[in-house]
Amino acid sequence: MAHGCCTAEVDALLQRLSAAKHAAVWLPPNAESPGPASLLPSCRLPRRHTPAQFVAQAPESAALSIRCAGPSLPMIATDAFAEFPELRTAELRLRALTPADLEAVRPITFYDGQPAATLAQAQRMLARIADDYRNHQTIHWAVALASSDQLVGTCGFYRGFAEACGEIGYVLRPEYRGHGLMTQAVRAVCAFGFEQLQLRQIEAYTELDNTASQRLLARAHFAPACSDVPGLLRYVLLGAEAHRRT
Repeated sequence: MAHGCCTAEVDALLQRLSAAKHAAVWLPPNAESPGPASLLPSCRLPRRHTPAQFVAQAPESAALSIRCAGPSLPMIATDAFAEFPELRTAELRLRALTPADLEAVRPITFYDGQPAATLAQAQRMLARIADDYRNHQTIHWAVALASSDQLVGTCGFYRGFAEACGEIGYVLRPEYRGHGLMTQAVRAVCAFGFEQLQLRQIEAYTELDNTASQRLLARAHFAPACSDVPGLLRYVLLGAEAHRRT
């Protein structure tokens, strides 16, 4: 969490990220294809282990586990962080979060698996997201309707980009589920990861009973993989596979 962060500082950080002059619009391939409807609750990110703890618990999978953001992880050498990238799909605009989004985003704000219980806690989480973006460790998009700019969810990369691997997470407001919106967002974010961040693979973790999220990942061509986190399913999308299926 961010420490000692006041509301004015949070607003300033978010305003800098969302300023129009700092937004680069990038249209993903096949942006017009929304895909089948989704009943997505969320793809939560509850892992709170450090790489060292993973080594102690499961040395055979430790190399796959280093996804926690921090100064020890290498940064992606790319122009993708020069200005905040805005993505568009047939129905969505993926943009930077702004102070105006705080009320709408608070009920669906998670960071490192922890939900925001209060507005102040959501502010601190958004400040950490903004700080991690400036450190090239995350890209966290507000998912908004293209027609009205109404925020419906969030989607992005978390825990750094060690070894050219990214971890995707997403959450959708309940009233917007069942319309394929997050399927569009995930496809756009993955396309950006492979094309602009030059990732070699993208992974996602979801709970065993979150079948809606599992179906979404299957539609986005993720494949089940060995999980390094007890109680969670792991899915992986390889860069070559993503390009082959577009």
